[in-house]
Amino acid sequence: MSVISVSAIKSAASLPPKPKFALFALAFRPFYLLAATFAIVSILLWLLFYIHQVRLHNLLPNLAYGYVWHAHEMIFGFGFTVIIGFLFTAGKTWTGLQTPRGWLLGMLCLLWLCARIANLIASQKIALISDAAFELSSLVLFANVIFRAKNKNNYKFLIILTAFVILDASSHLALMGILPVNIMSPIYLGLYLIILVVCIMSSRIIPMFTRNTFPNIGTSNQPIYAQAAIGSYIVAIIAMFLPIPNAIQAGLLIISGVIHALMLFKWRGYKTFSNPLVWILHVSYLWIVLGLWLQAAALFDLTTVSIARHALGVGAMSGMILGMMTRTALGHTGSALQVGKMETIAYIFLHLGAFFRVIMPILLPNVKYSIWMDLAGTFWILAFLLYLIKYTPKLIRARADGKEG
Repeated sequence: MSVISVSAIKSAASLPPKPKFALFALAFRPFYLLAATFAIVSILLWLLFYIHQVRLHNLLPNLAYGYVWHAHEMIFGFGFTVIIGFLFTAGKTWTGLQTPRGWLLGMLCLLWLCARIANLIASQKIALISDAAFELSSLVLFANVIFRAKNKNNYKFLIILTAFVILDASSHLALMGILPVNIMSPIYLGLYLIILVVCIMSSRIIPMFTRNTFPNIGTSNQPIYAQAAIGSYIVAIIAMFLPIPNAIQAGLLIISGVIHALMLFKWRGYKTFSNPLVWILHVSYLWIVLGLWLQAAALFDLTTVSIARHALGVGAMSGMILGMMTRTALGHTGSALQVGKMETIAYIFLHLGAFFRVIMPILLPNVKYSIWMDLAGTFWILAFLLYLIKYTPKLIRARADGKEG
């Protein structure tokens, strides 16, 4: 009979426990995975249906709504989902109170999934109810934490989330013919609202992350710049939906873009290219400047409104999302705030996608448009696929340092 030595027993006892399933330990885990997966699936469906004319609407009837479905799902199915995942995660840090986890978080994810399926195959009434169920549940749960903690500094996010609920409902009601507004107006406002969230959060985190990583490059974070940038952006966007002459609208957009550019210059992002986790935020924010200026150019038919909005949606919103999804996932899983080649390639692919979707149609307008769309969509899909490959194991397992969350 073999004898087990004491040293062998001690060695076995000292081995780290097997990784535990922790997908529903904190909101960023499932929502980031759902958002990245949906980013791939939705764009793949869109390319097949819109560019390659595959008759998917026989199986997925709401694809027949075309650009309305695509734009709606990019804003309310993808962008809003990441915001919820981020706010529930940050809300726990801001307040010290527990945000949804376990079975409650799982139910929220199920509501999200039902909403995405409804927006593909169900009537607009069912899609409206499904979207509202997820969004209102998220709003109520987040408000509960913020109000209990009396975290007045972040009340603004309750207003923003409420606006998302109203805009999404308005888009469905307009498509049903109940609300007499342009079908796309609530969706476009949703995009501009997400960019507003990006502006608010970026004014807090980009200079802080830059200064922490590069303490000697002279990053400046004067609140007056952030206030001017956010204020000018709000004014410029409101003006776009009012009966104001194009010259005035364009002037407001250009001025706002200049203020954002000056603030970005003060952050010294051009000195951060040795660290992908930092430069991804600066490059993504630069698309806001370009988007505002392209929006002004579109008023005089120098480019298209679609190109301008994709500068904001693909370059700014999605670039910032990918950058924050990696940073948050690393920080809240107890990993070192360092990225490798896979994340760097994903960042490059994401912005190549934005380049092909926004810049190349302007530089080479005579090239077949579908070529740029295919290239943009392919690089977008690859970027989020790389994220899933690298971060799925990390997001479903318990923290590396053994802490909760």
